[in-house]
Amino acid sequence: MMETKTEGDSDNKVGSHVAASSHPESIEATETAELSTKRGLSARHAQFIALGGTIGTGLFVGSGSTLARGGPAFLVGSYVVMSALIYMVLTAVIEISTYLPLPGGTMNYYGSRYVSRSLGFMMGWLYFYSFAIFVPFELTASALVIEYWNPNVNNAVWITIMLVMVVGLNLLPVKFYGETEFWFAGLKVLTIVGLLILSIVLFFGGGPSHERLYFRYWKDPGATKELIVQGDAGRFVAALSTLLSSVLPFTFSPEMVVVTAGEVQSPRRNLPKIARNFFWRLIVFYIGGTIAISVICPSNAPPLTSGSSGAAASPWVVGIKNAGIKGLDSVINAVVVTAAWSAGNSFLYLASRSLYSMACEGSAPRIFKRCTKQGVPIYAVIASSLFSLLAYMNVNSNAADVFNWLLNLVNTGGFISWVCCGIIYIRFRKACDVQNLPKSALVARSFLQPVGSYISLIMFGLLCLLNGFTVFFPSRWSVADFLSAYIGLPLFVIIYVVHRFLHRADSWAISSHKVDLKTGLAELEAEESLEEPKEGLRARFKRHRRSLLPDSASYLDCNTMMQQARVLIVGCGSVGTMCAYTLQNSGDAEVTAILRSNYDSVQNQGYHINSIDHGEIDGWKPHHMEKSLRDALKHGPFDFVLVAMKNLPDVYSISDVIGPAISAQTSIVLVQNGIDIEQPLLEAFPNNILLSGVPLIGCELNGREMLHNDPDILQLAYWSNPRFTLEDQSNACTAFAQLYNNGGAKCNIQTDISWFRWRKLIWNASFNTVCAITNLDSGAIQDAGGLDSLIRPAMRDVVAVARAAGNIFSDEILDDMVAFTPKEARLKPSMQVDAVRQKPMEIEVILGNPIRTAKKLGVPVPTLEFLYSLLQTKQWSFLNLEK
Repeated sequence: MMETKTEGDSDNKVGSHVAASSHPESIEATETAELSTKRGLSARHAQFIALGGTIGTGLFVGSGSTLARGGPAFLVGSYVVMSALIYMVLTAVIEISTYLPLPGGTMNYYGSRYVSRSLGFMMGWLYFYSFAIFVPFELTASALVIEYWNPNVNNAVWITIMLVMVVGLNLLPVKFYGETEFWFAGLKVLTIVGLLILSIVLFFGGGPSHERLYFRYWKDPGATKELIVQGDAGRFVAALSTLLSSVLPFTFSPEMVVVTAGEVQSPRRNLPKIARNFFWRLIVFYIGGTIAISVICPSNAPPLTSGSSGAAASPWVVGIKNAGIKGLDSVINAVVVTAAWSAGNSFLYLASRSLYSMACEGSAPRIFKRCTKQGVPIYAVIASSLFSLLAYMNVNSNAADVFNWLLNLVNTGGFISWVCCGIIYIRFRKACDVQNLPKSALVARSFLQPVGSYISLIMFGLLCLLNGFTVFFPSRWSVADFLSAYIGLPLFVIIYVVHRFLHRADSWAISSHKVDLKTGLAELEAEESLEEPKEGLRARFKRHRRSLLPDSASYLDCNTMMQQARVLIVGCGSVGTMCAYTLQNSGDAEVTAILRSNYDSVQNQGYHINSIDHGEIDGWKPHHMEKSLRDALKHGPFDFVLVAMKNLPDVYSISDVIGPAISAQTSIVLVQNGIDIEQPLLEAFPNNILLSGVPLIGCELNGREMLHNDPDILQLAYWSNPRFTLEDQSNACTAFAQLYNNGGAKCNIQTDISWFRWRKLIWNASFNTVCAITNLDSGAIQDAGGLDSLIRPAMRDVVAVARAAGNIFSDEILDDMVAFTPKEARLKPSMQVDAVRQKPMEIEVILGNPIRTAKKLGVPVPTLEFLYSLLQTKQWSFLNLEK
């Protein structure tokens, strides 16, 4: 994410076609940000996707073979046990993903982050493989269900139709996928509810024959069955086999919630709601559904025991036929077809996002993280779609064999995934405890954890080993069945071992105190506020203003105050201009902006803004524009003075610049670079609330032309002032944040802004300074070998000081920063632009202050001192040239 200069830079024209990576640390540069996935799923979409997105043929059809295998008691018991275990997995992954629901944040990403890169690499390919295999599985199932009507059409035709629709929908923006799945999931939910009601009606004799079923089929043919051997041993084998075959309807359901977290709006608020809905899905649809099946369908029904795998093998269809209800079986089968198609659609979405996530973290070719302007990872979707062609195996193979082969194949992937989820949660929880992460930060903590993760890890580990246990009976030995049941185990163990060998310098598991619990929180917490204020913006703003005025003036002010907050923008460069637009766009702020070099062009024509957040706006002007602060005072007094000018304490005093605009009711908002920039303002204005902000934005301003190409995210916190109560400072911070959010950008209230400043400084103190000294862009610096000789040493110095100052950064932070700055981006940072123009640079707040902090803490920073001495020489020449 990037920030540029106010005046035009001849080397960086608006509309540049060079794409740079999107940087969570908000680096300062001048190029266009790389496109990524977008949060296009609403809470409504996500809840229904979690509720019914992966309900496919497993529940509607596959449950019939499970019933035939073990009988009604083992069927219901298996679903109860499996639901309990899955819910344990769900609570674990929800806690993890709710803490950090980043775009591309699949469980393999969390595995890399909290356990080891090798585990994450293995899980990533497991997910991609398993999700991709599920697509032809569901397409094959759709074709088999259609055969129920004997259409005399080759299955390849139906597979092709389904395939084209699934792929086409996944190539559209995610909101279309979400809307489609909302309606199809709703249809599945209504169907299952209707079938449950029908089962209750038949239970009490409401069918055409008025024959009361009760639990008849629990008595005849019996509640349980024997399998392979006789007696209790046979019943044990049947119970275990039934438990294993009941896995399919649950497979990857919890993981789907995690994947959607990256593209759902307000994930921290919505994920716990989705989890609660998931609980009722387990109780009503799965457990309630199996009880209903056991009531209306006997376990010895010929369609179930004959080996059929089409719609005729659905226990619902069998029960409806047995009840003598005509026509309803076709209606149910029509729903089953849509359910299978919908599940295939969901699994293609999951497969493509898994591949995209791996590409983002470097575990897959970078081409797969390329997205369209609508946020669709198009190459990942196309690659995932290729697996769908496996569905054509059904054309020349026995359909039942294909169905069962795919069933066993994906079961192994599900077991391995759930074992890994348990490991990830245990490591995550330990890291939270070791690093003293406050419990309030984990907004979805469950009473089942961490015990639930240990239970699910052990149970699914055993089930994974037992997945094909029946093949070891002499009468059941089959090489094909053995391979389909167990090939996944050595395959993914080999993937893990090979990656581990190639990265043998890595530890087997990241130490708990080194686990990165911070990186990415900037974007996440900027995108939503966990606690929506109960008061409206104006009510909270009035209370903020009342707290700042003398008691005698409070009553008068609260009854005569203007409806809009008065905001002064000092420093209308690229960032300051976007702040002005956002605040004015809220409708709750009267904005006054101080413009200098571009005053005439903006006064005549207004700004022409091309914004990723706001679209294209031509002719926009602030409410008031002035050339100097003295002229701007007539529009005061100001409630907020936003300072976005360059921070040059060796050139001028910001407190002297803004002093005339500061009144008793003014809160000062710093939107600037560097560390330790707040204390001088606090000392200069002890009677005013100070808010400190770190901008995460990519924008470039040339005269009146504004290119805003990376989302506007502002991290904000109040800088503690003992003269004000915490409530007053919090109210001021919340009032400003709401103005910003209402304007269409993102502003998140932080408790500690220093960490965000240090993180941004890691990039600024390295790339920004080295580019300024050498006049080489970020790509040329790397080509010249400066990455290891200058960039990384400078980054290490900053991290060392930051850690000594009490900030936690993982050892991977340097690799992350470098990865976010690809050579082909060719970034020209703001300090380099200043150096080319021979303008003063922000060397004091970017290098001077951290060096002074390092000396106080006794931390050696030789690279920073070397860069600082060189830039001081440049700075001296610029200042003297100006004089």
